[in-house]
Formats: sequence, structure tokens, C-alpha cells
Amino acid sequence: MLGVELVAPTGEPAGALLDDLLEALKDEGILAGKTGPHRNVLTLMPPLVITDAEIDQVLATLDAALATTTTARQQQPPPGGQATAAGAAAGAQSKRPK
Repeated sequence: MLGVELVAPTGEPAGALLDDLLEALKDEGILAGKTGPHRNVLTLMPPLVITDAEIDQVLATLDAALATTTTARQQQPPPGGQATAAGAAAGAQSKRPK
């Protein structure tokens, strides 16, 4: 099992971003979960036998879904207010280990 904690640029847990990300991943056929005390940890449970090509496909899909969901959240105004120029959305960065 792998876990990836998502946080906003402010350091706050990004549980709402994770909800959107999970939906985007599900739409692409990738099943993942969420856990953690703030429900902001993406969990991936790859099979014991997985190829490099399959790993690359999951990572590419995760990268695209993360880019799409963070962009969409940045364009939404915050609840009860106007959007700021800098955006008021949670963001996360994805890094692939070498």
C-alpha cells in the first residue's frame, strides 16, 4: 500500500481536493482510496505483480487527474465569497520517485 498526503499551499489538509481527485481517477478506471485522520491521504494498492508500463500508466493518469482537479478548484470561488486573483483553492504537488 502506498499513501500520498494532499495538503493545501497553506499546509491545511486537502480532503476536498482528494474527493475530486478520486472521482477523476475512477473515471479513468483507477481505483484508489482515502484515509488518514483528516481524510486527505490518497491510498494506492497495486497488485503484487505489476509491470513498469502499468505503473507508468497509473502515474501518468494520476498526474493528469491532479492537474485537472487542482486547476478546476482554483477556478471556483470560495464558499460565500469572490475568487481572489491568487485563487483560494487547495493544491498539491506530485513527485515521481526516481
